[in-house]
Amino acid sequence: MRQDIANRPGEAVSQRIVGQLLAEAFDDVITVDPHLHRISRLEQAIPLANAISLTAGGVIGAFLQKRLNKAILLGPDSESEQWVSGIARNIGFRYGVANKIRSGDLSVEIALPDMDFEHQDVVIVDDMASTGRTMAKTIGLLRHAGAAAVYAAVTHPLFCGDAEALMHSAGVKEIWSTDSIEHATSCIRLDALLSSAVTAIL
Repeated sequence: MRQDIANRPGEAVSQRIVGQLLAEAFDDVITVDPHLHRISRLEQAIPLANAISLTAGGVIGAFLQKRLNKAILLGPDSESEQWVSGIARNIGFRYGVANKIRSGDLSVEIALPDMDFEHQDVVIVDDMASTGRTMAKTIGLLRHAGAAAVYAAVTHPLFCGDAEALMHSAGVKEIWSTDSIEHATSCIRLDALLSSAVTAIL
């Protein structure tokens, strides 16, 4: 889903290719927080009547409400605004979105939004953590800005290589992930969300 454009001439747009393969192999596809950056509906990538895109925003929001009385939710880039804004509205927390400039797989620059983070609990919310570079850089900036504690809430915890270690060395207090991928940080359950979608199809 993330490879939704050819960045170089001749590069495959795997969103379309894999989407067509899934449509040919399955009657229904259910996924959680897919990367819908340049398309608005999952069936544009997976041409099926039941190509269902769910969001973990509701369960992540409910989880955060149980852990924190108040906090600032922060999206690390413009693509994360769809998740962070929805969660913030639902649970009544403030939110902001950082600006990210990526110059390579392992090289990113982050600029925090114009907000006062001093003495505030901040939760970075994103759909995926892979290399951890974006998260780690954002955590470091928030700590430098005087945040009381920085947490991370992630839908898909890939955590490739030393990603989790990088986030901890940058100063994250806790990492909370859904169980879309089994990981040591997986503590937000998606079973009810997924079973409801399956029941609706049946």
